[in-house]
Amino acid sequence: ASVFRSRCGFDDVTPIVVVMDKNRHALGVHYVALEQEAQTIDQRVGAAITDLDQLINEPQRVITQQPPVLLLANIVSPDFCRRLIELFNNGGHFDSGFMSVDSAGKSILKIDHDFKRRSDHFIQPGHPVHDELIAILSTRIAPEIKKAFHIDVRHCERFLVACYDQSGGYFRRHRDTTGTANAHRQFAITLNLNTEDYEGGHLTFPEYGPHLYRPATGGAAIFSGDLLHEALPVTKGTRYALLGFLHDAASEERHQAYLEGRAG
Repeated sequence: ASVFRSRCGFDDVTPIVVVMDKNRHALGVHYVALEQEAQTIDQRVGAAITDLDQLINEPQRVITQQPPVLLLANIVSPDFCRRLIELFNNGGHFDSGFMSVDSAGKSILKIDHDFKRRSDHFIQPGHPVHDELIAILSTRIAPEIKKAFHIDVRHCERFLVACYDQSGGYFRRHRDTTGTANAHRQFAITLNLNTEDYEGGHLTFPEYGPHLYRPATGGAAIFSGDLLHEALPVTKGTRYALLGFLHDAASEERHQAYLEGRAG
């Protein structure tokens, strides 16, 4: 407790209220000193109640079939989501392609709007937001993957802020591990940045039924790159998401071997 207080900038005396989800992720930290005015105390209590409203409370139901998808809520705050959207809108973006394999078995980049319609902003390593994302990966995402799949995620290939706009942005059914260039991609992460602002745009995993996946703002779906999946068309508004590919140390060695021409 004292370490937590120190990291949050509190002493060992000030009363604090910590709102945590079921995975022990802190959604908010609030202090309420007794000498504060009643109005200030009411504001602190109100902020804590707002954090409580973010907790996922779904009714119990029987599941008969589902893909091995890890759904995590409240990985990042709404404010951080807005910062990522601003990066896309102010930092430049490009037409998003996908990797395919030519007749000789070589991995190639393709642009095909009949198959994929999306724009991406690449977050450069060294950018402050990139450093924040690495910290979030190590503290809030990697431990959950370790717990669920017994894999130590140590690397992220890249972070993209993606935009599927109202023209019907989509990505048809595909796997993320097609070809030697992508063989290292153990997990994909899709973190929604503005779920309440658009319609459509669900993730689906057709090998495991017709179910639709749509994490709330700040929440993510994490799944194996080998799973067949699809980003369905956006039917209204604009969808923003943070995308990345995650892998362990052994897969990073394979990736580097490919980049250096040492892979078959």
